[in-house]
Amino acid sequence: MSIGLKRGTVIVRTHKNEWGIAAQKIIRRLKNILQEDVVDVQHIGSTSVKSICAKPIIDIVVGVDSFDRIMIHNEELM
Repeated sequence: MSIGLKRGTVIVRTHKNEWGIAAQKIIRRLKNILQEDVVDVQHIGSTSVKSICAKPIIDIVVGVDSFDRIMIHNEELM
């Protein structure tokens, strides 16, 4: 499965169940790394809506209590 687009390219695809699977994998990784410093992590954007077409880009939002606490994990995420 291909996720992402070449810079300057816009392509819209029919929904793929793999997008949700990939998002859940990313969410699990983020929760594992951030642990108690994360309030919530959600798959958002068009790839999270099964009934619409979307650009193959997974959008994730991370809710936190403290931005400074999250920055401690910056090197772990790279």
